[in-house]
Amino acid sequence: MKKILLLDDNPQNNESYINKLKNKFLVDECIWMDSAERLLTNEHYDVFVIDVMMPTQDLETTDEIHTGFYFYKEKLASLNLKCTIVFWSWLTESSFKDFWGTPPASTHFLHKEDDNNHLVKFVESLLRK
Repeated sequence: MKKILLLDDNPQNNESYINKLKNKFLVDECIWMDSAERLLTNEHYDVFVIDVMMPTQDLETTDEIHTGFYFYKEKLASLNLKCTIVFWSWLTESSFKDFWGTPPASTHFLHKEDDNNHLVKFVESLLRK
């Protein structure tokens, strides 16, 4: 079974989305970036879903709107992860493109929707490729 890591500072707000993932995949959840980083270095995941807007915790930025992007840039890019990264946010995809210019390899953006199936459908489509 495919394994997903989901980083979200407030998983209760996204419980309906997360439960859909749990019905199809093995899902580990964390609310702290340092926990996610530790899991990524010690476990194999097929997909890592990062909530973009969250507290900056120990990052060099105070920009909570783009925390997930900064987390990847400051902490994860150098790890050469073997998983697909999904930045998940209420922001628009243009914010993803504006931040990165050319997005890092194996990264994707998914706009949050009210349909609680959209995340699981997106992950399924990535894993079919």
